[in-house]
Amino acid sequence: MKAEILLSVKETLSKTQEEIRKTEKAIEKQREDMRMESGFRKFLFWATPILLLAQTIVLIIALL
Repeated sequence: MKAEILLSVKETLSKTQEEIRKTEKAIEKQREDMRMESGFRKFLFWATPILLLAQTIVLIIALL
């Protein structure tokens, strides 16, 4: 009886630990994705005004 309960607890613990490992991997992947997205947003934050300025300069030169 005790052995069956102990075996059941060990199986449950094993399954829980496996799910925890999977969750940790998913969290780490999500963190990497967030870092990538953050870098992309920073790039666009600075690139947009620079490209707008370049477009304005080209337009002014074209109109002259």
